[in-house]
Amino acid sequence: MYLSICKDEAGFRGTVENESVEESCIASVKKINLQNSEINSMLPHGEYAFTLYVDFNGNQKLDKNFLGIPKEQYGFSNNVMGRMSPPTFDQAKFAIAGPTTQNIKLRIGIPEQN
Repeated sequence: MYLSICKDEAGFRGTVENESVEESCIASVKKINLQNSEINSMLPHGEYAFTLYVDFNGNQKLDKNFLGIPKEQYGFSNNVMGRMSPPTFDQAKFAIAGPTTQNIKLRIGIPEQN
């Protein structure tokens, strides 16, 4: 499982579109142990957006089909989804001003729009 904790639009977009390591992200494409579903991190107060994906085949990237639709599980903070594209930083951002919890629902493919 890979997690990115980003503090601005540029870093968030870079990790979402390219799965790249971005300097503006606190943890950028960081591998996490699947045995521990809770991730504790000390972050300075501010606004952040998370991206998360599960790398089932171990190739260190989010596999997509020929249309660019993810074939592996992925999710974003606030459980937001874009329409036919990833969400924006503004949609996924949330404020940290003390102990904060984000429960991220993982999806495969194009999620249903509510």
